[in-house]
Amino acid sequence: MKFKGSKNTIAATVGNFSTTAALAVAIVTLTQFGSAENVGHFSFALAVATPVFLLMQLRLRDVIATDLDLSAWHAYRRLSISSNVCGAVIAGPIAFLAGLSQETIVATILIACWKATVGVSDLVYGWHQRDGRLVDVARLQVGHSIATGLSFFIVFVATRNLAITLSVVFIVNLILLVLVDLKSIDAATGISPSDDRRSLWPLLKRNLPLGLAGAIFSLNMILPRDQLEHSFSMVEVGLFSAIAFLARAGTPMMQAFGQTSTKRLNQCVIESNGRGFIATLMRAVTLPLLAGLGLVVVFWVAGQPLVALLYGPAYARDPVAIVLIMAYACLVYLSTVLTYGIIAAGRFKSQLLILSCSVLITYFVGARLIPNSSVQGACWAVLSGATFRILATAGVVAWSAWSMRLQSKFDFSVPGAT
Repeated sequence: MKFKGSKNTIAATVGNFSTTAALAVAIVTLTQFGSAENVGHFSFALAVATPVFLLMQLRLRDVIATDLDLSAWHAYRRLSISSNVCGAVIAGPIAFLAGLSQETIVATILIACWKATVGVSDLVYGWHQRDGRLVDVARLQVGHSIATGLSFFIVFVATRNLAITLSVVFIVNLILLVLVDLKSIDAATGISPSDDRRSLWPLLKRNLPLGLAGAIFSLNMILPRDQLEHSFSMVEVGLFSAIAFLARAGTPMMQAFGQTSTKRLNQCVIESNGRGFIATLMRAVTLPLLAGLGLVVVFWVAGQPLVALLYGPAYARDPVAIVLIMAYACLVYLSTVLTYGIIAAGRFKSQLLILSCSVLITYFVGARLIPNSSVQGACWAVLSGATFRILATAGVVAWSAWSMRLQSKFDFSVPGAT
């Protein structure tokens, strides 16, 4: 069992990293063979489409991974396809109503179509995860990532046209979804669509808060981009987006650490074991803390040459902004792991409140600093929001652990508690 658990953890990390790597290939391709405007249009379109799909995808992967009903697949699939298609339909009008440029609107529509296919594929990953087939999930993720990265690189270098490139990426992912992902499920379920006639409304109602929380969180990076574009130009948006992407490098591994700790955290909640709850989280955050601090030190010492090597000299002109983004990354890594503790403790309303306040702080700090400090002001804004998030998350985790200790000490009985 230990070996299987380690194998699944490694597989989950590889699969998560491959998805991030594919996006990194797109960003680096645009910086090396395109312009800062290309990066700006792409990142702005991605920023507009992301909250739409975090809302519409409803975190169905996480839910289906815990659903023991063997006949549930077709109900989830209908909801996933319906919600993702809706996301693809509304993303373009949202970009239009936001007053974005024509290039950004076109990129938003194409990225939305791409994300719709990715959303349904994500549901497939959740079904395989439900049965412990994380190695199969990793294979599917890596296949999509390689196809996405290669198609983006080849088509953009050949055409230097972002719209054509995104169209090809969408078609490639759609083909993989139909011919590989969905067929892997059809072979495993052994049931026909007529076997499951459950209404989609209960599923939608149950998962809507989870989608809303994800959409709110994504605003932390959207708002500074919008403020930069309003005060300056798409060039500054591209410069900020390129260095901000560096913060995502370690997130897939941090998610793997949180996922591996979930079972133990759930057990601690069931047993009202506050000490074990805190100890589990402390072990889980040790490596993210060291990794985050290491990134801050490395980019403090050699941030400019590293960023110049990766993106080009134009992106490395503000060393302070680079260090601020690494500090932001450190806090995000810690928050990512601690959030699994909040989820295990069932503090969903607290999570919504934390993320909402974090977004407001990012917005107001950005409104104050970005007009005068440009990219550096945007970095201070996201760092401020992340600082509030880690402090509030740690506070909720500590309160949850204390509540467990009190319940254990006084032997409180809470019907239905998990």
